[in-house]
Amino acid sequence: MNHAEHKLTVKNVHVHYGAVCALRDISFEISCGSALALIGANGSGKSTLLKTIIGLVTAQQGEVLWCGNRVTRHRYEIAYLPQKEDIDWNFPLSVRALVEMGRYSRLGSFKPFAAHDHAIVDQALEEMQVTQLGKRQINSLSGGQQQRVFIARALAQEPHVLLLDEPLNGLDRPSRETLAGLMRNLVSKGKLIIAAHHDIAETAGIFDSVLLLKRHVVAYGAVAEVLTPENLTRVFS
Repeated sequence: MNHAEHKLTVKNVHVHYGAVCALRDISFEISCGSALALIGANGSGKSTLLKTIIGLVTAQQGEVLWCGNRVTRHRYEIAYLPQKEDIDWNFPLSVRALVEMGRYSRLGSFKPFAAHDHAIVDQALEEMQVTQLGKRQINSLSGGQQQRVFIARALAQEPHVLLLDEPLNGLDRPSRETLAGLMRNLVSKGKLIIAAHHDIAETAGIFDSVLLLKRHVVAYGAVAEVLTPENLTRVFS
């Protein structure tokens, strides 16, 4: 597969919540096989941009294209993981059952699981190193384990693109390092990861490029080129 042919294009996107401008004239293009960090202050539009890409938020202007076609909310090639506080961790569900839910977008409501589907779930659990947790309840897991399980659910969807909202937030250092390594492994296999991120110091070790956001694009490009003192002052001042 030529990863460059799997391209996400965000073109002139404007999003308003009533009279409030949440995003203004957002444009960028990125291909599979890379990881993009969205960095900005609270309220800069990072979560809104992720939700707009997947279709949970409607842009008043502009368009989001995947491989040249408009992205729709139920398009299985793109998977979205919200912030941890937006997830009900007390729902009584085992790890494996949760990851199996990632197959539903492929199967529909009534098609039963086949051997292939079980194999995809097994692979997703293995890729996130949570196979041994399969029978555990999700509310019994550590924060890092929970995050890896929910990414495994997204992987069971067999997406090309993963949209992650602050995936490393609130995790201890070993958990962050483990998850960061797994994210890089997914990128090496051709996935496109776009993640809201806040730790400037960790950015270069995880991501290939950065989009600095302040409701508009302050800067976009390779990590070393974008994370300059001047650009950071512009986005956080």
